[in-house]
Amino acid sequence: MTFSAGPGRAAGPGTPDGPGRTAARPPAQALARRRFLRAAGAVLSGALAAVTLGGSSGTTDTRNAAGRGAGGRGASPPAPSGGSGPSRAGGDSLTDAEVALVLQVARVGAAYPAPFPRFGERGPATGRATKARLDARLPELSAQRLGQVREGAQSLISAGLMNAPRDALLDGIGARMAGTETKAPPGLTALLALAIATVSKKFDPHSDGLAEVWLGTVRRRHRRLKR
Repeated sequence: MTFSAGPGRAAGPGTPDGPGRTAARPPAQALARRRFLRAAGAVLSGALAAVTLGGSSGTTDTRNAAGRGAGGRGASPPAPSGGSGPSRAGGDSLTDAEVALVLQVARVGAAYPAPFPRFGERGPATGRATKARLDARLPELSAQRLGQVREGAQSLISAGLMNAPRDALLDGIGARMAGTETKAPPGLTALLALAIATVSKKFDPHSDGLAEVWLGTVRRRHRRLKR
């Protein structure tokens, strides 16, 4: 870390900011913002590299890459074993409550721990957490992934987090992450990936990378506040 050294002096660790003072460590929330923004940039860079080199998009894609073809994000996901591709007919979709929960998470995730980067889109990401944008990404989901999203949404709904204030929602998600040291529950990861893809066209709803980073940030927040 580099501290302000003042005129005429070289900056270096431990250099006082003023008489009798040294620069304070960045607060935990500022560090969380930096980590998340660095991770968002890194995940997107990896996704763009994949598009350039192999014609796919996103990272840690839960689909079989060979089944996507050269069309990248626009290609249809592979059909589940023993059936046809995903259908949105009948009950094979999100309920109104599940849609509302995904959008609620998308709005919170678009602002915490830092405003989500625009990545070439207009306006703040919170304003892009809309049903129309969510509906546009749903057809990209495989049947298995859609089921995971529903599972994640129902777990938060059953915990009473529908329409909960921001901090209560973060606490509720953090509590579900508290017992996990590595990967998050698949349902939460799928839900977050869809929420991210809703506010940013640059991200694939099957891509887990940034969703796992965000959930890890919420886990650390929960542990810090519960000390």
